[in-house]
Amino acid sequence: MPAESDRATITMIAGRHGIAVAGNVEVNDVGLDFRVAFVTDQDGREWVLRIPRRPDVWPRAENERGCCACSRVGYPPRSPTGGYLPRS
Repeated sequence: MPAESDRATITMIAGRHGIAVAGNVEVNDVGLDFRVAFVTDQDGREWVLRIPRRPDVWPRAENERGCCACSRVGYPPRSPTGGYLPRS
């Protein structure tokens, strides 16, 4: 469970992008490029939030978003929408 200040920060950043966090917030700080938070919104939808640690990871994030968009075309299982949350 993240510290209350981490939860508040993640909830605030998610809210700026239209995600109303209402459930648990679980943070994975293992990655070098992104902080990853697993959250549930007020409608019970589960989200994986990737929050960049540094500005220089944006080009790779944009490339990954393009790959996610390609994988959604004609592929029956759900795949990510490719959204990334900026640090602020």
